[in-house]
Amino acid sequence: MVVLSLVIAKHKAKCFGNAKQIVLYLLKHFYYFIMAYQYDVFLSYSRREMSANWVNTIFLPLFKDYLEGAIGRNVTIFQDIQGIEGNDAWDSRLKNALAHSRAMVCVWLPQYFNSEWCLRELSVFINREQTYKFRTNLQPQGLICPIKLFDGVSFPDYVKSYQYLNCVSYNRIGEGFKQTQGYNDLQGILQDFAYDVAKAINLAPDWQKDWLSKKFIDNAYTKLIIKPTNPKMDNPPKL
Repeated sequence: MVVLSLVIAKHKAKCFGNAKQIVLYLLKHFYYFIMAYQYDVFLSYSRREMSANWVNTIFLPLFKDYLEGAIGRNVTIFQDIQGIEGNDAWDSRLKNALAHSRAMVCVWLPQYFNSEWCLRELSVFINREQTYKFRTNLQPQGLICPIKLFDGVSFPDYVKSYQYLNCVSYNRIGEGFKQTQGYNDLQGILQDFAYDVAKAINLAPDWQKDWLSKKFIDNAYTKLIIKPTNPKMDNPPKL
């Protein structure tokens, strides 16, 4: 990418003959090279033992290979293995990763929606989807690719209209599960899911530096947790 910019700059030097313009051009493109997308997927899940074990031992070892096959290249997945303890501040490390990720894969179970940090992560992508008119008649698909790992009866109304991959029957861990027909079935549905995630990645809008701002990070969560006036509302709240 940097080499390509240098080649382009050399061509522009012939056109401009102006060293200052060349330097400004290189700085601009180097900035966007550094600041643009860094991750294809932000993996959002509760750090509770049940979901964390399933994500790390069952889901992720299969999914990454399937996603690379579906998209035709190596992929980068952000996974917060450090976690946030107690009342730690909304981590700048997570803000940066969210702003620089193309799509989100989230693993939903009741504990997910009881976690402030999970909802903060989710709100960033709900905000981005709504800002860029995803999940509309013109663009019905979104950037959020959910997996349901437990009964969704208690899920909040604003996510009940989302299409998700139902993995309730495959919410198992341990080496014994890997010897069952269920594990074989899970591999098949994860392969199909990988193509959906690849589509979301390819639909990601051009990266914007504003995504690092309070509007796209902190304010998104504030608006998400405001209860709608209509308790029967099925659509995500307007952020």
